[in-house]
Amino acid sequence: VCSSDLADGEAVAPQVVEQIEEPARTVVVKTADPDPHYPHQNQAKFCYSQYLAFWRCANDNGEDSDVCAKYKQAYTSICPDKWKESWDEQRDAGTFPTPYREKPSH
Repeated sequence: VCSSDLADGEAVAPQVVEQIEEPARTVVVKTADPDPHYPHQNQAKFCYSQYLAFWRCANDNGEDSDVCAKYKQAYTSICPDKWKESWDEQRDAGTFPTPYREKPSH
């Protein structure tokens, strides 16, 4: 309603806006399950082994394979971003120091 449309002294009733409450969203943050082979706080070796395991698996089954998902989830949650970026760059350049294409000989 425009104020020029109102008669002198006539007031406009305030509009009541109904607020709709949105349901609270639940965010689930998950990291890799503990590995008894790496019980100590320093997870560098676990990070590296999971990175290698993922790319070995991805080489055999494809990067989007469900079989490889646990390795990818583990290394992406444990490894620092800088390490992952560096290793990915090395893999792309063909200078990655470990032959992840082959299983390690024990």
